[in-house]
Parts: sequence; structure tokens; C-alpha cells
Amino acid sequence: MSNRSQILQPGYTDKVRDFIDIVEIRRATDSEDLDEIYRLRYEAYRRENFIRPNPGKMCIDELDDSKNHFDFGFYLNGRLLSSMRLHIVTSQEPQCATMLAFPEIVGKWLDEGKTLIDPSRFVTNLECSALYPELPLVMMRLPIMAAQYFNADNGVFTVRPEHVAFYKRVFRAKEMSEFRKFPYVDFNVILMRTDTNNPEKGIFKRYPYFKSSYLEQRALFKKSSPLLTSVTEISDFIPA
Repeated sequence: MSNRSQILQPGYTDKVRDFIDIVEIRRATDSEDLDEIYRLRYEAYRRENFIRPNPGKMCIDELDDSKNHFDFGFYLNGRLLSSMRLHIVTSQEPQCATMLAFPEIVGKWLDEGKTLIDPSRFVTNLECSALYPELPLVMMRLPIMAAQYFNADNGVFTVRPEHVAFYKRVFRAKEMSEFRKFPYVDFNVILMRTDTNNPEKGIFKRYPYFKSSYLEQRALFKKSSPLLTSVTEISDFIPA
């Protein structure tokens, strides 16, 4: 995440709110949108030599076939600025990035009946990351929306060393492991976890622009699948 120090500067809240208003968050459902996201991943990871070159110039892994995930693109005037993959994780559908890297820890939480939100594959167009320093916070609003919509217990993250301070500051996330290598990419990550219960007294108080309406959440996350439909139908009775 770039320009993290700006988060606490006066007037920055208004800048983030204004940027939220003009950025379109779009769930990728067709091959054209997905391929564009996979190419953006490839470009971002190759830029830092995190993956090896491949002739297709796309970055795809086994979790892209999982049924409990969404892919989202963040667009401005039709241009893809960044993307994120988001898993809704339960004991019935445990596939997610944190489970790949930390199965012995995440598996225990799932055995306890936890529902987890696991965002991963945060990638940004290089030019856009410099032009729009508010973009990381706009992206981070999405897993918070998912946590509310799916009534999740925790958000879980695989975090590179240089981003740990950001997650602690914004999410009050706690380190839950030692660093270890993440599958498929050439960097180490640590497992971090945040409590997603009672956001009105927590993250919404610190960052009010993270709030969202139920209608906004539903537009992004309503999905026809055995797992997600059942969870969504329960949350349909929770007021916005």
C-alpha cells in the first residue's frame, strides 16, 4: 500500500469519500473482465519479480476455481485501476488464501464454526497507484462490506512484511503467526486477523467512509450458489 501516511492527514477523509463516489466496483463474471484482472495481476507481480514469466501473461491459481469467491475490479471512467479476490470462508467451503498458507491455524477457526472474510490478490495499475493515493482505502472498504453482508466473525489476511503496520493501524489486526512463504509467489507473508463484530464502535468510528448501505452490499454480493445463497438469505433479514 502506497502513501499510507496520508491516512491521518487533515482533509484526507473528504478525499477518500469523494473518490469512493466516482469509483465503480464491479464484480467480474465474464471472461473478458476476468482476463483483464488476471493480466493486471501478472503485470503487478512481474513488476516486482514475484512470479515467473509465462506466455499467457496472466496470473491464475487454483483458488480462482473455488465456488466461494468473488473477483472484483475497481474502475474509473471505464479504466481498470485495481482488483481484489474475496473468499467467504466456512467449514463447508474452506478454500481461501489464508488456508493455503496457514491451514493449521485457519482450519481450527473453521472447526469452531467461524465465518471468515479473506481478501487476497490486491493488485493495482502502477500509474493509477501514483495518481490515486486514496485507492488502497477504497479497496479495503470492500472486505468490510462483505463482513457485514455475510455476518462474518473475522477478517483474515496474508500480509507482506512492509504492509503489517497498515493492517494494524486501519483494521487493528493482530499477528497470528510467524512469516512463511506464500504458495505460487516469491514473497513471505504473516497471518493477521481482525474482529468484524460491532464495527460502529470500531472501524466505522475511525474511518466513517467505510460505511455502506445494505442495498450497496447486496448489489455486489448477491450470488446464486449453494453456500452464498444460504448465507445471503439469512442476512436478508438483517436491517441495513
